[in-house]
Amino acid sequence: MSATVEVLTSTANPWADATGHRPKNQKKQAFGVTLPQTGFHVVCNHAAIEKGGMSPRHHHNFEQIRYVLEGHLFYGRKKIGPGTLMYVPESVDYGPQTRDEDTRAVVFQFAGPSGVTKFSQVDSKVARQKLLAQGVVFQKGIAHFPSGKKQDASEALWEFMAGRPIEYAPARYEDPIYIYTHAFKWQPTEYAGVTIKRLGYFNECGPNVGLLHFDAKASVPPQQVDCLDIRVILEGEVEYAGQSCPAVSRLYCSPGGSYEEIRSETGATALVVQIAVPGGEAPKRITRI
Repeated sequence: MSATVEVLTSTANPWADATGHRPKNQKKQAFGVTLPQTGFHVVCNHAAIEKGGMSPRHHHNFEQIRYVLEGHLFYGRKKIGPGTLMYVPESVDYGPQTRDEDTRAVVFQFAGPSGVTKFSQVDSKVARQKLLAQGVVFQKGIAHFPSGKKQDASEALWEFMAGRPIEYAPARYEDPIYIYTHAFKWQPTEYAGVTIKRLGYFNECGPNVGLLHFDAKASVPPQQVDCLDIRVILEGEVEYAGQSCPAVSRLYCSPGGSYEEIRSETGATALVVQIAVPGGEAPKRITRI
């Protein structure tokens, strides 16, 4: 497997209307990655959603991470705001989701420990168009079939793409996990001016999640990464390989690859998500960052 490092800056990735069964009042910047040798796919979106709309209580056969940047999201009686990270394991129910104000968040979706395929957003868009052509209507997170059948929209799309009924692995957790990142203290690293918040390591394959902060003029030297590693710049700006990467930009390193120096002249904060892929090494705790 050839290792790659990929940078996608916010300025080179304009906002686009959301596709699939998502709300029509949502725009996103897509930062997703796919390992071509295995097809392992990680959805990574910077999403802005206007107030209003809802989705019913449901679950997925994949994992999710949501980090709120602006506004508040409601999941049942749970209200989460800026600085909250929500981890939704596969097969775990969450919601219903409602919004009473405009919100902005970074969202990840990827295969969990069961190894069930997570399709890309391009695949989902194609599947949705084909189902629409068959008379299926998507409304408030539900797919309404001409026969009268109603089904969770994401579930209907997955079954269409996979060509078989969906199955769910036994849930490992009772509920979604809400991580209040402001309650964590920044911890020193071996690099001057670089601190870290280690937010959580889940399952044998991850996700391993943390926040990385650069003081002005601070940097991390070149380093190898054993697992799939995505770093989203949440605040400030970093420089990488001669490119300026302001918020919200994304750096990605495939398993076995190596980052060059990451430096910030003015200070920055990044969200780091590490995931093991089938046949690869489990993510290490974020100690070498």
